[in-house]
This record gives sequence, structure tokens and C-alpha cells, in this order.
Amino acid sequence: MPKGKNHTSKRTTLHQKYKIQKKVKEHRRKIRKDEKAKAKKGVKLSTKIRKDPGIPNLWPFKEQLLREVEEHKEQKQQDKIKEKLELKRQRERARKAGMTPAQQLAELKNSAINRQATFEMQETDKRTSKKLSDVEHTRRAYYRELHKIMEQADVILEVLDARDPMGCRPTEIEQYIQQRDPNKRIILILNKIDLVPKQVAADWLKVLRREYPTVALKCSTQSQRHNIGRSKTSALDASDAHLGNSECLGGEQLLQLLKNYSRNKNMKVSVTVGVIGYPNVGKSSLINSLVRTRAVEVGAQAGITKVAQEVHLDKKVKLLDCPGIVFAKDENDTAVVLRNHVKLSAVVDCVPAVHEIVKRCDK
Repeated sequence: MPKGKNHTSKRTTLHQKYKIQKKVKEHRRKIRKDEKAKAKKGVKLSTKIRKDPGIPNLWPFKEQLLREVEEHKEQKQQDKIKEKLELKRQRERARKAGMTPAQQLAELKNSAINRQATFEMQETDKRTSKKLSDVEHTRRAYYRELHKIMEQADVILEVLDARDPMGCRPTEIEQYIQQRDPNKRIILILNKIDLVPKQVAADWLKVLRREYPTVALKCSTQSQRHNIGRSKTSALDASDAHLGNSECLGGEQLLQLLKNYSRNKNMKVSVTVGVIGYPNVGKSSLINSLVRTRAVEVGAQAGITKVAQEVHLDKKVKLLDCPGIVFAKDENDTAVVLRNHVKLSAVVDCVPAVHEIVKRCDK
């Protein structure tokens, strides 16, 4: 193709060419001379490893070539693994060749037992890790609901089981409430007093009232959805026959206390009441007994209430039902499991609880 008129040639004169070649030779000779001098002095020379330039980007089949190289590497790796397995099989055959048929059968049996044990261990680990992750997720959700109720409530009802009040008393929550808002009212509810002697319940009331106002209560066990019975008799003043009935005892005294708080000049006209406590202590049953209807779901096992529920008692009192929470440090405690504060599906290891029950049995 003919060149244009303004085209400049890149050729140089031989004089210029030889001059450049001479300078390059002198420069390389100088470098070699310096390296020899350093070698005599014992100076370690830096060996510069040239980087592999790789396949040029303009190569038309670069991607195909790279894929072939990768496949070749994988094939070599698989061949190595196959060689190792073959050597292992040869050694195993050589070892079994010197064994009697009975010994070979025993070896096969032991191998099967070991594989079965390994498989069962792996399955157990999978189930345990899934159970722990589910429990952790549920606990975080319950903590959020508890924090929401403690922020919204003006009065906190802390429900305790009369059979073991201190064992199911969340003192961490009490301390947290007092630190956040010292003016927030806390009322202790000694529930299920029909399951303990009357004198024991009276003694516990004296102990608990030294710290917070405490009300003795027996929740209603009636199964109808409406017009749940509630007696005006105090729980401690009720007779044994009255305690054996299915209607609520002590509810009127608790309602009067809540209404007194709502009429207090330091509080709002309407009062929001949060009901908290360990699982299965009777929080939902308490709300149903106060409202006199099955406003929230109840059950004999822990974990029936999963989210916070709002129930209006009247225009002056609003009740908030909170899911029961067992703190992390108590989750696998044997005493907590035996008190039915934890769902059976959430118990990772039930052997300590069984041992505790067996120790209390007559021999």
C-alpha cells in the first residue's frame, strides 16, 4: 500500500545504530563488573525471578487453552487420589491374605459398627446444632418482646410460682427496670397458692412484701370461654374447699390495686400493665382470670405465648402479655427443666434431669 507524502521513515543511519549498540554493550559490561565486585566482597546478589507473562490476551483461543490447563490439573489431582486408593486397597488385600475367614468376618463386622457409630454421631451433631440455632433465634425474639413491654408498661406484674418463688424470680429484670426507670411500679404475684400449704404461702408473702407489693392469687381453671368465675374472697382468707374450686381467688384485690395506681396523681388516667415471668408460671391464666374470658391462649406446657399480646381490661387498664423467658445461663439447668420452664424439644441433654428424678425415688 503506497505511503502518503507526509510519511516519515523510521530508519536511522548506520552511525546512529552502531552508537546505540555500543552504549548497550558498555552498560551490560558495567553491570557484570559490579556483580563480580560484589561477589568478591561476599554481598548476596538479588536473583530476580522473571514473572510468567502468561497467555497473551490477543491469543484467539485463550479461554479454551485456560480451560484445558485447568482440566489437566484436575485430572492429575484425581489420578493421584486414585493411585493412593489403589495402594491402600493393595495393602488391605495383602493384610487380609494372611487372615483366616473368621478373622476377616470379624474385621468386616467391626468396620460396619464403626461406620454406623460415625454416622449416628454426625446425625446427632446436625440435630443438636439445628436445635441450638432454633432456640437462640427464639430467645432473641422473646427478648425483643420483653424489652418492648418493659418500655411501654407503667406497672409490671411479675408472676411467681408459689411452689418455688425464688427459683422462678427473674431478678435480672427487676434490676434492669430499676436502673432504667426507678419510678416504674413492680408488683409480685404469688400464683398457684392452692398447690402449697396456706401457712407456706403466708410466710412467702411476708418475705416478698419486704421488697415489693405482693398479691397472693389462684387463677381460674374453668374451661369456658366467657364468664369465668372470680371470687371476691382473698386468696389467703379462702377455705380449703374454696381453694379447691375452679374460680379465681385474689383477682379482686389485684384489680383494686391496679385501679388505685391509675387514679394516682403521679400517673396517667389509664395505666398499661405488663405481665412478665418465667414460662409456665401462669401469666396468660392471670390475664384471662382478670378479664373473665379466654382472651389469650393457655396450656400446660411452656412456650404457648410466642409474641406480646394486648388485652383491654377496661378503659383505665390495659394488659400486655409477654412470652416467658429463661435466661441463657439457666437454659440447660436441671432445676429449670424439672420446673417445666423449658419446652422438651428445646432440651439438649435430658440425662441430668432423669438422674435428678431417679435420685429422689425410693430404692
